[in-house]
Amino acid sequence: MNAAMVKITFKLKREGNQIKGDYLCRPGNAICRNNTPHGWVTAQVNARGFRVAMEDTSWCMYFMDDFYPPKADGEYTCYMNGGIADQGTFKLKGPPTDSGEEGASPPAKP
Repeated sequence: MNAAMVKITFKLKREGNQIKGDYLCRPGNAICRNNTPHGWVTAQVNARGFRVAMEDTSWCMYFMDDFYPPKADGEYTCYMNGGIADQGTFKLKGPPTDSGEEGASPPAKP
């Protein structure tokens, strides 16, 4: 909100064609959206997006524009009480590799 950047963590696991896990607002953030530090992630493996249901009954949809595992970026929209509560962009980075870098480089484009 207001061009602020918040760091969050997703702890995900695959169960068949489903992805399930947790959304956690990382310690040290000035403020998490609506002061809600925890949520639950659900998605389909072949989908370009995922849903996060928050503790405060709001929910967010994240849609990936570019996806180069384990990196992605895109847009999100959060809803509460039937209306839009927040919108913005996001960047995902996978866990650090053995070399200490986060994620992998995207493949070269021809």
